[in-house]
Amino acid sequence: MGSSLSYEELEKLQDIGTWMQDHPNSITIAPFADSQAQDAAVQLKDMRVAAIRKVLTEQFGIDNKRILVSTPEKMGYINKTGQEALIIFMTE
Repeated sequence: MGSSLSYEELEKLQDIGTWMQDHPNSITIAPFADSQAQDAAVQLKDMRVAAIRKVLTEQFGIDNKRILVSTPEKMGYINKTGQEALIIFMTE
């Protein structure tokens, strides 16, 4: 995943958007980005969050306050493996 959503990622996000329309829960996005340049990693993480936020707010009418952002480490996801670009946690 780059800074835009692929077809597969968009399908998953649409499932989350539909679910959020039916439930009052918030979600927390924990974006990942591997980069030698720290500034580039931070920028990529921000762009990933913005892409997700845009889909959920514009296409599904989800209140922006229900879309929280954290770091993987703060969410307890310390040992990242594979090619995950983000993890979304749903909370009550």
